[in-house]
Amino acid sequence: MAIEITITQKGGSRKALPFDVIIGDKLKYGRSDGTLLFKDIIGDNDFIAYNPNHIARGFSVKWKEGELYQVRLRLTIPSHDEEIDDFYDTARRIATYWKNCKIRQDNKVLSLEEDFVLQRSDAKVYSLQTLNDICTKTKFDKNNNMVTGDVDEESTPTCEGEIILHNAMWPIVLGGKEKAMLANSVDSTKFKEFLHEKQAINAYYAKAFYYEHPATKEFHAKFAIEEDTPSIFPLKPTVPWWLIDEKTGKLMEVDIWEIALFSTTRDEMLGEMLYADFIGKLKNTQYYDQQNVLIQGVSLAEMEEMLEAGTSIVQ
Repeated sequence: MAIEITITQKGGSRKALPFDVIIGDKLKYGRSDGTLLFKDIIGDNDFIAYNPNHIARGFSVKWKEGELYQVRLRLTIPSHDEEIDDFYDTARRIATYWKNCKIRQDNKVLSLEEDFVLQRSDAKVYSLQTLNDICTKTKFDKNNNMVTGDVDEESTPTCEGEIILHNAMWPIVLGGKEKAMLANSVDSTKFKEFLHEKQAINAYYAKAFYYEHPATKEFHAKFAIEEDTPSIFPLKPTVPWWLIDEKTGKLMEVDIWEIALFSTTRDEMLGEMLYADFIGKLKNTQYYDQQNVLIQGVSLAEMEEMLEAGTSIVQ
């Protein structure tokens, strides 16, 4: 579910679109690897734009340095009203700078004035309705798109009833608690505050590294945590939907989930242990979302205690 706007410069004498015109004076940017945002970096042909004052879903911008012909903007829905304004304001800046251009949203050609105002308003209504729908309906396909009717077992995510929102900084998982808070919203204020609160925190969002052990041929997934660093970790890690076993064509099966513990005090890796042992021994934590926990920080002493009591991993 998304809104796409394509702006194409017309005429024989075209001028390049500067990066500053796209970003304006409010937006920040970064490059996404599909999960995490690397701030202040532009990809080869695209980047993610977001407003640091209300961090939400972010919207993608397909653009390259010296672009003369076309720019494509894509905003995932649901979002909130202010981000929708950021999205349409960006499109307006580009179209105003190029002047002689065609503006197309999905399959409709828009005028810069009347149609733009109407589409912006309609987008906010559509977004709010979508938010309420995903908070009251529980059927999703394997890509976490909401579907209607019957869903076969293979296409239903393992976290049925939950929905993963891919956002500017990192994903957030909506479960029963989050859905109850956001359901039947009359405006997007709560959603805006929720998305910003979850992404504006100064924390490391954990992401596993996957590899095959050269000796055992077992498939491993390894996390890493740094001493005294606020971090977001999954309670029960799962394989991402896109990690497919080339031999079977099905989702990769992880044999061993593990975590490496790094000490900044000693500037060295202390060791590795089974991920389940690590999660089971955590003390200073709080709820983050349906699938993840916020770790306020693990001290050197706690790391040493964990490694001593937990199951170590021999490499």
